[in-house]
Amino acid sequence: MSLSDRQLPALALARTRSLAASAGTAMLDFTQRAQRELWVGVAVVMTADLALTAVGLAHGLAERNPVARWALAQAGIAGLAGLKVFALCLAACCWFAVPRRYGSVIPLGLILPSSVAVGVNAVLVWFVV
Repeated sequence: MSLSDRQLPALALARTRSLAASAGTAMLDFTQRAQRELWVGVAVVMTADLALTAVGLAHGLAERNPVARWALAQAGIAGLAGLKVFALCLAACCWFAVPRRYGSVIPLGLILPSSVAVGVNAVLVWFVV
């Protein structure tokens, strides 16, 4: 039993579509895993920022961010924690609004500036404590 000239292109096209579908599924799995890991990183970095800020404030350092300073003045460290939760909720809403393939941009938008804040706070706390 041999394949006719008409069946070969159709078979090749079906095989190509099958490979593309499996590659697309693998990429989607990788993207979802990467986004999940980024969100875990956001939680870790924001928690570290909150903890280092609390330690710095306890040792006489001042908050430089005016919004965070206002939250601290209103409710102390709980106000700062509430500000972090608000930022996470806002980011989650944005994450649901963007197409899945661009979803990594949202946690990156939180993790990058928060990482800088953690680095600055860690250095300041290191020299003060």
